[in-house]
Amino acid sequence: MASLFNSRTSLLNCFLVILLLLGNLGCEKELSKDTLGSGGIPGGGGGGGNNSTGSAVFNLVPAGNSCTDAVVTGFIEAGTILGTDALLTVTVNVTTVGDWTYSTASKDGFSFVGTGFFTNTGAQVITLQAVGKPILAGIFPFNLTFGNSPCSVAVVVTKP
Repeated sequence: MASLFNSRTSLLNCFLVILLLLGNLGCEKELSKDTLGSGGIPGGGGGGGNNSTGSAVFNLVPAGNSCTDAVVTGFIEAGTILGTDALLTVTVNVTTVGDWTYSTASKDGFSFVGTGFFTNTGAQVITLQAVGKPILAGIFPFNLTFGNSPCSVAVVVTKP
């Protein structure tokens, strides 16, 4: 009887560990910050190969043809697969809260993508993750369009 109880306890413990592990897979932290890009108009939003979807409505805060506070950070080198440190952040003005997904057109073998959920209206900083593998070194303009607000961000790809 004792060995039956021990095998049931072990089986129960294994089952609980598996449930805990499976639960953690679904609870992985989202790279958001109310960020990771999106589009201003559900189902639309961008010329130049941009793709945006979601229920959130927002616009860029442009200064002429440049994004006022767009910042590209991280290691972006020709011939190297981009890591999680390669990011583009920019401020948007949210007029309707909701979910969003955004991707830029691909240039030189890479693009910027992201998803998130806005819980508040007003100025919000979004972050887009660079994905892909740049081919050539140089300066590449990435056009962003959220709603009716377009701007261009110069992204420097360094030599290996």
